[in-house]
Amino acid sequence: MPAPALEFGAGATDPATGTVTDVEYVRNRFDIVAGVRVIMAAAGSPGV
Repeated sequence: MPAPALEFGAGATDPATGTVTDVEYVRNRFDIVAGVRVIMAAAGSPGV
């Protein structure tokens, strides 16, 4: 089974607010979202 694309590190959230505090996780999530947007834009482009 493949490894998950994103994993939380120990103590990755603020217990009081639930806010993600793991900078690497957030950066990776943004990179994945950006990549999916590029794929979706290309898939919707005419003539592709």
